Amino acid sequence: MGLIPEETIAQILDRVDIVEVISGYIPLKSAGKNFKAVCPFHNEKTPSFVVNPDKQIFHCFGCGVGGDVFAFIMKQDRLTFPEAVRFLAEKVQVAIPETGRSDGQQSAPLRQKIFSLNEVAADYFCRTLLFDKSTETEAARRYLKARGVHKKAVEEFRLGFAKKGWRDLMDHLKTKKIPLRLMEQAGLIVSKESGAGYYDRFRGRIMFPIWNTQGRCLAFGGRVLPEEGETAGAKYVNSPETRVYRKGRYLYALNLSKEEITRQDAVIIVEGYMDCLVPFQAGVKNIVASLGTALTEEQVRLVRRYTRNAYLLFDKDDAGEKAMLRSMDLLIKEGLTVRVIDLDEGDDPDSFIRRDGPEAFRERIRRAKDFFDYKLQWLGERHDLGSPEGKSAVSRQMLRSIRLLPDAILRTEYTRRLAQALRVDQQAVLMELNRTERGQKTIKVMPHRPSSEGVSVERMILGIVCEDPALLSHVCEVVRIEDFQDSVVKEVLEVMTRWRQAGERAGLDRLMTYFAGKTVVQSVLTSLTAGSGDRAGRSKILDDCLNRVRQRRLKSRIRAIQQEIREVEEADDKERLMALTREYQVLSKEFHLK
Repeated sequence: MGLIPEETIAQILDRVDIVEVISGYIPLKSAGKNFKAVCPFHNEKTPSFVVNPDKQIFHCFGCGVGGDVFAFIMKQDRLTFPEAVRFLAEKVQVAIPETGRSDGQQSAPLRQKIFSLNEVAADYFCRTLLFDKSTETEAARRYLKARGVHKKAVEEFRLGFAKKGWRDLMDHLKTKKIPLRLMEQAGLIVSKESGAGYYDRFRGRIMFPIWNTQGRCLAFGGRVLPEEGETAGAKYVNSPETRVYRKGRYLYALNLSKEEITRQDAVIIVEGYMDCLVPFQAGVKNIVASLGTALTEEQVRLVRRYTRNAYLLFDKDDAGEKAMLRSMDLLIKEGLTVRVIDLDEGDDPDSFIRRDGPEAFRERIRRAKDFFDYKLQWLGERHDLGSPEGKSAVSRQMLRSIRLLPDAILRTEYTRRLAQALRVDQQAVLMELNRTERGQKTIKVMPHRPSSEGVSVERMILGIVCEDPALLSHVCEVVRIEDFQDSVVKEVLEVMTRWRQAGERAGLDRLMTYFAGKTVVQSVLTSLTAGSGDRAGRSKILDDCLNRVRQRRLKSRIRAIQQEIREVEEADDKERLMALTREYQVLSKEFHLK
């Protein structure tokens, strides 16, 4: 448990609902008494991720990951156990006693400090934009108004403004007693080249806070005002990577759009902040931005938690369209259906909506092209489809996307359509597809699955005892703890036995609390108990399993005696030989009676 008392962890678990927490990350669907979802921790098509609300545990029967709500937060947000505890403690307002620190510090871990600091900075920037009366802030408000951004959207997205001063934010944070070192670790200030002091990273910019799906502020993007021109440097300045922020892992506005994405079972992916914000305020709320251009694998897997249908809308310039093609292949590879929204050259979502209105934008969404039609048209504009060389080039590039489709029927159908479009024989296209698939050097990474040990008799015994702790006394009568070979089973049964001997309760809920932070043990426990607790013939199953463990111990001892008998015969130790022979006869009789 470290420095966090077990009773504090239990108090947090009492107040937290695992279904509510996990549904904040991935969509859960009711499945009898449990909830199911596609696992967020490995690639799968059929949901094997189960959340049991009665036991407050989760388990994926595909990759073997499981545990309590702390284990989920640790894996999902890459937190340590103490960080996950503190995160949930804050959520349910449980105070954590900070005892036993050798350094006397009473502060939260660095991640939590940076989250809190970012939120203070976001609030400062937002209040500046809304209430500051300076000329430069008035210019920022005029710019946003000209871009069609309403005050409600400013408040909803927590937009802000960083004034031109070199120390404005830093001086404000100093009044909050925030150390300079922490400001630097959060990426809000930059050390001078001379090393003598710091200055604000963001100056004279519209500020776009980036939030995770739990509503914690990760980082910022800052856009220079157009009238500043080249004197202000880069058009955009972004936060550096920090303890809480890694580029390419997050999507802008997903914290606001995730419920609508789930409801519509579709996501629209655009490039920039404004491309996302303006459609959102116009009512198109299943939209996110990629915080760059081409998507990353991490972002695509983030999308997969909420939907399998993606609409791409990138700039029509060469860089945007190439990024669109790369993003398309990543989405296809992850099993998403991909369509492309087509706007006229020079248009972006916010300019289109301001000119033609949200209903016209929705019509463009309805008319979106599937990936095949979009890519074929794009390639057709760049190659001569009347020449054999042009057909071959288009075929090769189209097949790069088609072979990524996980469904063999879809691959066959798209090769038929490709052959038809190129006016070539379908068999030739299929041969080319097969050739490229054979030539593609890929390493298929299979999801980790529990070994045969996971369904051993020892774990069956543990699962039954966890479901009904009263049976532990019967287990201890038949076998000894040292008879078990599975280290996890032995560890858990030792703890349960110790509690039983002390007259204390030894249920699954207490075990999950006791082993909080020990993900291997928790995964074993959830693999055995995540399903229904009703087991027909539980006593007979338990007796059969106990008998196998006991027989294994007898067999092992009999073999050891046989070896020892051979040794004492050579040593001519008749007294020891007689004792061993008697034990051998007793054990052999007992073994064959079972």
